[in-house]
This record gives sequence, C-alpha cells and structure tokens, in this order.
Amino acid sequence: MNPLGRRTVQLARTKNYLDRLYNVYPNEISSRRVDEDLLKEVQRLFQENRSVELLQTLLDLEKFPIKDSYVSF
Repeated sequence: MNPLGRRTVQLARTKNYLDRLYNVYPNEISSRRVDEDLLKEVQRLFQENRSVELLQTLLDLEKFPIKDSYVSF
C-alpha cells in the first residue's frame, strides 16, 4: 500500500475521524417536508406490516433516509 493510502486507513480507524472530517468538510444536514398524504401512506404501510411496499415508498422519496455525505461512515 502506498504511504498516502496507509495514512488514510490509519486516520479512518481513529475514534474521532468523522469529527475531524466534519471540521475539514462541513456539511449541513437539512430537514425536509414530506407531503401529508404520503406520510399517511407510509404510516399505514408500517402499521399493516407491508415491508416491501413501505420500503419502496420510502425509496421513492426525494431523499432517503437523509441527505448526509458522511452517512456511510
């Protein structure tokens, strides 16, 4: 592994990596409005335990689950 790659892996393994990443690349997590009818549909699908339809409905939303560049970390 090259030195830069090795250093990147070392940094990623530290406990405060994400905090340090936010200091370098600030990211605003924005809230969103969900249409009231769509929200009722999501609640209904959840209560009826219709997981496949619920997941598909949530995936069709503009942002799912949140728009955060670092969520994978």
